[in-house]
Amino acid sequence: MLRAKLVALFAEKNEDGSFRYIKSDGTPYDIYTDGLKVYTTLDRRMQQYAEWGLQEHLRNELQPDFFKDLAKKKNRPFDFRVSEEEIAGILNTAMKRSVRYKVLTGKQCGNCERPAKYIETKQHEGRKHYHCRPDLGGCDTYWPVVKESEIPGIFDTPTKMRVFTWKGERDTVMSPMDSIRYYKGFLQSGLLSMDPHTGFVKAWVGGIDFKHFQYDHVEQARRQVGSTFKPFVYATALREGMDLCREVPNQRVCFDMPPGQPDWCPENSDAVYGGMVTLEYALANSMNTVTAWLMKQYGPQAVTVLARHMGVKSPLEAVPSLCLGVADLTLMEMTGAFSSFANQGVYIEPITFTRIEDKNGNTVYDVTPTPTRRWTRSPRTRC
Repeated sequence: MLRAKLVALFAEKNEDGSFRYIKSDGTPYDIYTDGLKVYTTLDRRMQQYAEWGLQEHLRNELQPDFFKDLAKKKNRPFDFRVSEEEIAGILNTAMKRSVRYKVLTGKQCGNCERPAKYIETKQHEGRKHYHCRPDLGGCDTYWPVVKESEIPGIFDTPTKMRVFTWKGERDTVMSPMDSIRYYKGFLQSGLLSMDPHTGFVKAWVGGIDFKHFQYDHVEQARRQVGSTFKPFVYATALREGMDLCREVPNQRVCFDMPPGQPDWCPENSDAVYGGMVTLEYALANSMNTVTAWLMKQYGPQAVTVLARHMGVKSPLEAVPSLCLGVADLTLMEMTGAFSSFANQGVYIEPITFTRIEDKNGNTVYDVTPTPTRRWTRSPRTRC
């Protein structure tokens, strides 16, 4: 992910079309060949603890329970409601995202992992080959070009491979497509830790194993956030002047829906209603009824505005169900937004690297935190 950020940084251009960060000869920097020194905010020990903690939680707790549940399913690892056509589409999409597919189509070098811009097609040993160009910083590797129509057959052919298990890699023989289906049975997770006062990211774990699952669950993956979105609703109420200790009725609240649709009336998970509760109590107990009541008081638009001020950049549809977390957001967005609660209402965008130097020690790029006060918390902190 850092590599992707650096590539994007050095691709930035000025209004006149020239590159923003250039070498003395006027050409843009290449992260592979120019000897750059990148100083990150990561804390080595925290990173080690974070990786260990995530793996222990998945290996010893969640994944074993999930495997037991999968063993009871006929359509595993997919839900019984997923059709064969849908499964085929899911597996085909996963195939096209795989490293093997990218190598077969010349979009990535299988040796040094250079992307497509380092790769050319040329004649070699009497037939067309992909070539990772050493003159651009590639590794001078050749591999044969195959027809697009041949690729599905390659993925259905059993081959020797090493697959991931929570007990270590295992040698086996299976088709690449079967390995994709096998990997669909593993739970994925991400972890992000940051200093709320500086924005410095101290630990970043993008997944359970980078070698076999090269997809980042911190900044790439968007997942439905559920009840973790509720603090945005309560913060909106506090910003609009409602007191933390205000008592409100614990009763069902209904929202009018478009013609032809039934009213939406969210319920508490414990189905317990009645009496009065404070906002503090309602948030601490994740009460759907009070959260819906607040959403009805201030409206979805006010909540989306606050979420934007707190660093949420993903699409947010201003609908009543937003109060219960129907939005798909990244872990990076949620961590940055929640950090503002711990930083007296000041949002600081997460920072992963602070400085970049060229091979001679000259500063190419320097980063400083940019705190922005977006909202103020209630002066009362406890009821």
